[in-house]
Amino acid sequence: MARNPLRKFKAPSAKQTAARNRNWRIWKLRGLYWNSFPMSGERLEAYRAAIDAELVHLGAEPETERRARLEHERDRYETFRAAVVGDFNV
Repeated sequence: MARNPLRKFKAPSAKQTAARNRNWRIWKLRGLYWNSFPMSGERLEAYRAAIDAELVHLGAEPETERRARLEHERDRYETFRAAVVGDFNV
């Protein structure tokens, strides 16, 4: 959609810029969390704990809790689907 040429350009406010930067940082941290697959053991736990701490500092849900919640929701949906539709993949 083309920009309206009659509308004056208005620079984003400081709050908008801060929110955009915060959201970008959260997005990058979640990506870093998922790129930890080559690690194992204590290094993996420390790496993920550091990312979770940074996410909490930014006011976001920690990725370990988010992942557990999403897996729980997926399992609930699959249980519901199997009960209603029937599991034809058996």
